Amino acid sequence: MRYLALCGVLLFAPVAASAAEPAMTTITWNNPLVEQRADAQIAYQADGNYYFTATVPEYDRIELRRAPSLEGLRTAEPKVIWRKHDTGIMASHIWAPELHHIDGKWYVYFAAGGQPNVWDIRLYVLENSSPDPFQGEWVEKGEIKTKWESFALDATTFAWKGVRYLVWAQKDPAFPRVNSNLYIAKMDTPWSITGEQVMISKPDLPWEQIGYQVNEGPAVLIRHGRVFLTYSASATDFNYCLGMLTAKDDADLLDSQSWTKSPRPVFATWTVNGIYGPGHNSFTTTPDGKTDILVYHARTYRDIKGDPLNDPNRGERAQVILYHPDGTPDFGVPVADGPVTIQTYATAPVSMPSATTTATNSNTGGQTVVYVPVRVVAPEVSVFGLVYHPGTVAIPANRTLTLADAIKQCGGLNPNADRYIDIRRLDSAGGTIELKDVDLSGALTDPKKDIALQAGDKIFVTPSVNSSSFKRP
Repeated sequence: MRYLALCGVLLFAPVAASAAEPAMTTITWNNPLVEQRADAQIAYQADGNYYFTATVPEYDRIELRRAPSLEGLRTAEPKVIWRKHDTGIMASHIWAPELHHIDGKWYVYFAAGGQPNVWDIRLYVLENSSPDPFQGEWVEKGEIKTKWESFALDATTFAWKGVRYLVWAQKDPAFPRVNSNLYIAKMDTPWSITGEQVMISKPDLPWEQIGYQVNEGPAVLIRHGRVFLTYSASATDFNYCLGMLTAKDDADLLDSQSWTKSPRPVFATWTVNGIYGPGHNSFTTTPDGKTDILVYHARTYRDIKGDPLNDPNRGERAQVILYHPDGTPDFGVPVADGPVTIQTYATAPVSMPSATTTATNSNTGGQTVVYVPVRVVAPEVSVFGLVYHPGTVAIPANRTLTLADAIKQCGGLNPNADRYIDIRRLDSAGGTIELKDVDLSGALTDPKKDIALQAGDKIFVTPSVNSSSFKRP
């Protein structure tokens, strides 16, 4: 079993290796991956390359780029595979292309408006029968016909249990104030759907209705016995965020009752790290397929002059996805721009995990993730009131870890955090211990004020009501 060492938004940095420590592999990329691109899809394909396609600021063409590493996409030469028409259909607003390899051929799904009717946006498909999508001819297969001739965009496709599905966003003409809902249908060809199209989500929560009532940009991740479907909500400014639907992987995906919506955004603006409006994501993996990666676009500033669609400065970013103990994805918060590093040890090094492990704060840039094989399930700990993103600390086998140890593993006291805190411990047996007005600095020096943590415990740390200095990000 691998273990992902993480503390809230403070992530373990590597300790100095000694001769006794095992070999380690490292994967690194820098955020933003590609600037002035939005709605990106990155997919790792069988030829050993990552393929990248995204909306360009001019909204006039579809590009592909590829590289054997995520970092390599930054400088990879883009190839234009298709350009918009001058008039009629497919002549404006070329948005959100996705590349898929289906039954030996390549397909690109995208949205496009017309000319002069630029908001007559519909779903379209290109096909290429060449083994190499950078070669051959891209043929227009036409519009994907849905239930209505109405605003439609952001198509994605996936196959599960022998059935291929299309998921997309579309406006229901019966509800003029709602910009778009999410729909799913079976596909009978890679460019057409069959049977009923089923609405699986509508923007019915307040955080989905800021600026516009929007559910769009679906992306599918199938893990741990469930189908997770993320989507984007609200206006494309700093309010843009990700929501998530969940279905059991043996459920009828064409039954709207099979899908459960998370009540809050699963990924949103994080001002501490300077990342605003993260959204329209896709999923990829490390080349070995063992680590899932979230790809999303965002800006580095909050306020936008004029229409956000005319601001070109959304850039593509990627970060590691964690998982909660119940198997659901924990996307955390958008990490600050900088290097993202994944380090994997073949076996547990003697110097890690330990209370002396140094830490790097993702608030200052990037993300460091270290995989260490261990035999226990560690607790979840959120320090310094960062309850939005509980993390974990390492508990070596056959011992306990104190709160003081946990804080040391997270890099020590944060001078900007509140000194007095409330602590709630949920142990693996279901018991609860609550402590009020704990002096955090005292917990580091006075054993009587410390707490022994065991594998399976969950510790939640929040500012005390009697303190005033803490300011939540």
